[in-house]
Amino acid sequence: METRLDTGGNVAVRWALPGFAANWRKPTVAEINATLDVTESVSLSNFSFGNQASNQISDPAMSDRGNAQTRGFPQFGGDISFFYPAKYNDATNPHSNTFDAFDESDDIGYVLMRIDGAVTPVDDFDAKTGDFWHVYKVVADGWSDEVVGENAFKYTVTFLPQGDIATNVYVGATVAITATVVGGPALTVGDKAATIAYITGRQVSTLGYSGAFRWTTSDPTKATVDRNGVVRAIAAGAVTITPTWPHTGTAGTAIALTVT
Repeated sequence: METRLDTGGNVAVRWALPGFAANWRKPTVAEINATLDVTESVSLSNFSFGNQASNQISDPAMSDRGNAQTRGFPQFGGDISFFYPAKYNDATNPHSNTFDAFDESDDIGYVLMRIDGAVTPVDDFDAKTGDFWHVYKVVADGWSDEVVGENAFKYTVTFLPQGDIATNVYVGATVAITATVVGGPALTVGDKAATIAYITGRQVSTLGYSGAFRWTTSDPTKATVDRNGVVRAIAAGAVTITPTWPHTGTAGTAIALTVT
């Protein structure tokens, strides 16, 4: 999934050490906010960290009788440039705290990236109920800086993937899934219709997250639904379409449809 992100108050970056959450795939608001906020120290012009295409490799076993395609590790990571602090060892200075977190290489931890702030952009970079975050397990492997020009004010840390990633994590204590079918509840055979999905009352399908749901149909002979929530009417009869949010396993309220 590719989504353009509005950085104006939406995107935030935090650094967490192993064990920061009881379940790192489903961190709570409090667990995220207990981590180190490095957003203010990140140079947006030199930010190149995120998801990358996962490679496909052909590496069959000796016993394989066909052509095996094995998916490689999830590809993520990259470089983040941070601003140097004007004063070191100053616990009140966010740039100093960021520098202290990365002044030694080979530290394993988690890069937490807020990809969408709750409802509207906000002025701070704490987690709030309704946010969506990515969680990446990485090692801060490389560290470099420059001593000339405008880049002399910045140092760059290279983060390498450690195999664990959780994307589009909804942060909130309660998750209630509802959805509607555009043009429903009555469809004609041959019709195709998009869905609109909500998490705890917040419309999220327009933000590009419809594909993050799991969609199921009660009767594929009457209507089918694809991974993006697009419904296709097949034959006359009654059918229900149900969204499930995979990060919590929460099944939403089924959409009742009549195909004519």
